[in-house]
Amino acid sequence: MTAATYSQTLPPPMVSRFLELVEAVDDLLFEAIVPVRQRLVEELAKSDRAAMVARGVRPLVINASDADFDPRTKRLPYPTSNKLHWSSTPLSGE
Repeated sequence: MTAATYSQTLPPPMVSRFLELVEAVDDLLFEAIVPVRQRLVEELAKSDRAAMVARGVRPLVINASDADFDPRTKRLPYPTSNKLHWSSTPLSGE
């Protein structure tokens, strides 16, 4: 499997101006979401986190060798398990 990568760099002055724009927008966004953040903190403070964790569904982790990997399989939109594909490599000296 291969993938081509193409990059086009911007001139340094344009990069600096773009960074200033991103920082200005970030500051404005931070100010704009203050009321939402405050309401969220207040609501979450009322939550029984231990009960939420106890009621929560944990994903089923299925260990499989990397040889079992099949890229043509379909994933569910909301998976209930997570298959971990792995391979082992002996450490030097073993």
